[in-house]
Amino acid sequence: MNIYNNSMVKIPNENDAIMILKKALNEKVKTIKRFSTGSEHYVYDVKTKSKKNLVVRMGREDARKTISSAVYWYNILKPKGVPLSQLLFSEVEKNLSHFPVMIMERLRGKDLGDVYSELSQEQKRQLIQEIFNIQEKVSSLPMAQGYGYATSFEDKFLMPTWIALLQNQLDRSRRRTIKAGLININYVDKIDKLINEKSHYFSTIKPVGFLDDTTTKNVIVDNGKLTGIVDVDFVCFGDPLFVVALTQMALLSKGYNTDYISYWLELLKLPDDQNKILTLYTLIHCVGFMSELGHSFNKEKPNEAGKQEIQKLEHIFVKLLESYR
Repeated sequence: MNIYNNSMVKIPNENDAIMILKKALNEKVKTIKRFSTGSEHYVYDVKTKSKKNLVVRMGREDARKTISSAVYWYNILKPKGVPLSQLLFSEVEKNLSHFPVMIMERLRGKDLGDVYSELSQEQKRQLIQEIFNIQEKVSSLPMAQGYGYATSFEDKFLMPTWIALLQNQLDRSRRRTIKAGLININYVDKIDKLINEKSHYFSTIKPVGFLDDTTTKNVIVDNGKLTGIVDVDFVCFGDPLFVVALTQMALLSKGYNTDYISYWLELLKLPDDQNKILTLYTLIHCVGFMSELGHSFNKEKPNEAGKQEIQKLEHIFVKLLESYR
């Protein structure tokens, strides 16, 4: 198996996962399979010969900071009652493994997005109540000294304002869109204008903590019930509505109903002006989804970029924009 990508950066594979399990936990592998989700890490679903279900999460050389961040926040959030998967081993420096690595217990169940259509309305209500409670725990953390995706409370690379973070997200979407050449850059330009029109609102946002990726992935559900949260690499500081919008965009992109969001909004009790901000945030994420088309990230093949997928996202964008107006 080729362990190098196109830029000749060494990447982990299942043999590395097998090796680190033996060295770190003295566990022998019975079965191992890479998860299909995730755009940065190389994550393996493992059953050991001692009948344990484990997850091995590895990164390339440039992922050391992210793995270090994930361990840092685990040690802060787990004691607060955030239901994270039990961390059994972690290593950032090159001791037992060439790659940064985390080994965790495998939570029972599947990503929310994989079971969403099977959930009853009551199960969705109960699930979002638990996510709401988890986010409340995270928001009780001390505020950060800046805005964005923090590797720690001492992170020196946070943005000075919330609108700077939004512009940074949009700039990334612009670069990806131009590089792939599949989507009209006008979609990004339209959102840029809308962000600037709401600059006064964004100036009022305080750097409150929230989990940014508890969406249709990373929320593990078994028989309609939450078993835990996985892949918390950062705590984001800013407007917690941002993750509600990302979840809404994830549901729309999968063609699901947004009942789950409706139940979330019932708990949040947003005023009308914030409902409009939620739509704007969803538009920001929509152009983010568009910009990912045609890029492979850590996979062998680029994200699906067929005409139907492009048209679907364009249709979502138009509907959201109509709602925003």
